Amino acid sequence: MSGIMYGKRPARTARKSQSLSFPAPVAGWNARDSLTGMQPNEAVRLDNFFPSFGKVELRRGHTEHVTGLGAAVKTLAEFNAGATRKMIAAAGGSIFEVTTAGAVGAALDTGNASDEWQTAQFDDSGGGARLGMVNGTDDPVIYNGSTIAAMTLTGPTKANVVGIHIHKSRSYFWEEDSQSIWYSALNALGGACTQLPLGRLSGWGGNIVGMGSWSV
Repeated sequence: MSGIMYGKRPARTARKSQSLSFPAPVAGWNARDSLTGMQPNEAVRLDNFFPSFGKVELRRGHTEHVTGLGAAVKTLAEFNAGATRKMIAAAGGSIFEVTTAGAVGAALDTGNASDEWQTAQFDDSGGGARLGMVNGTDDPVIYNGSTIAAMTLTGPTKANVVGIHIHKSRSYFWEEDSQSIWYSALNALGGACTQLPLGRLSGWGGNIVGMGSWSV
């Protein structure tokens, strides 16, 4: 016997918000237990804070690492290639290497309109380790551990590229206010890219704001 059963849809009710209070992490950092096994007063991450009796205190003071940048640093990025590890900073329209403490040296790159870069490191046997950098205003660039050069990128409008991600030996890019991503050939950072429109998948509108690799 077969049939179709119909039921009356329940009436919609307005959602109610509820306020919750969370205690300060006075019990400190718990790097041992899972989230479900932690207590409410334990911290998953605790940077520059010290638990105390009934409160958490902010770490006091600071130490200057590099001087002479001329403006506030809005991007810090690490280049990590085996024994070679470098740190670069973007400030005042320029990009500097700031690995060693002290007075900063000559800028690696100048004349940029934005200091808010998104970065992703790409490693392959042909081109070696390289750090791709985009900011949605200036043309993308590549840092190879010593110098910065323009990135070859065709497909998207280069100055509009605001995001970069590396996955499965390809580089991925997306533009500001866009619902498409662009992906490179295998083992390529930039170059000729292919468009993958995602606007019809959800039907919800909006723009791409981030991309990540998720392994289960």
